[in-house]
Amino acid sequence: MGDDSKALMKVFLPAIEGHVPGDMVRVFRALLEFCYLVQCNVITEDTLNQIQDTLGHFHRYHKIFGLVIPTFSLPRQHSMTHYVYMI
Repeated sequence: MGDDSKALMKVFLPAIEGHVPGDMVRVFRALLEFCYLVQCNVITEDTLNQIQDTLGHFHRYHKIFGLVIPTFSLPRQHSMTHYVYMI
C-alpha cells in the first residue's frame, strides 16, 4: 500500500502539473502524503507530527476545488482530522 502511494505520487503529480492550478497539485500531494503516512507499520511522534502538518497543508489548499468547480465535494475529509487522535 505505501509503495503504491509513493509510486502514484511519482506518476500522478507530474502528470497533472501544468494542467491544473498549483493549489490543486498541492492538495493532491498532501492527500497522497497523508495516505502514505497513516499506512506506515511503525508510527512515531515524528510521524504523528508529519501527519498533522500534512493535514494542515491539505486543509489550506483544498479550497481551490470550490473556486474551480463550485459543485465539487470532497466527502469524508473531516474524518482525516481524527486519525492522529485514533492512532
